Amino acid sequence: MSLAEEIKRVLLENPNILVEVLVSRPEIIYQALAKLTPWQNLATKHDIEELRKYVDDKFEELRKEVQMIKDTMVTKRDVEELRRYVDSQIKFLSIKLDALGARWGVVNEDAFRDGVREILRDADYTVEKWLYYDADGYVYGTQAK
Repeated sequence: MSLAEEIKRVLLENPNILVEVLVSRPEIIYQALAKLTPWQNLATKHDIEELRKYVDDKFEELRKEVQMIKDTMVTKRDVEELRRYVDSQIKFLSIKLDALGARWGVVNEDAFRDGVREILRDADYTVEKWLYYDADGYVYGTQAK
């Protein structure tokens, strides 16, 4: 029996020898794979690092996109808060417009009354302002006509 056949027989009977050798010297596995597979099809550490960087970059892009979507989307709660805010602002504006309109009305009424009073005074008439009617139709003790 040749030396190669004897070594083969010993390794087949004691596979733990192979395990110990392969664990302690992983480059042996790589060399065996390189003989079985063309080298251009094997991934290197550099290839794996490039793949990791690519995946990290894509993951970061995806994270940014998700954050942008979160920042631009509105929830039902946001819409409800906006509706309440708009309602309060409309009510506030309505009160201010009513107050302004009331003031304009009083100012315009007084200006109109003053203008008519002056015109009628020249014609020897008197203009009076009636403010309060009681249940019997009297204003400051005078019967309204």
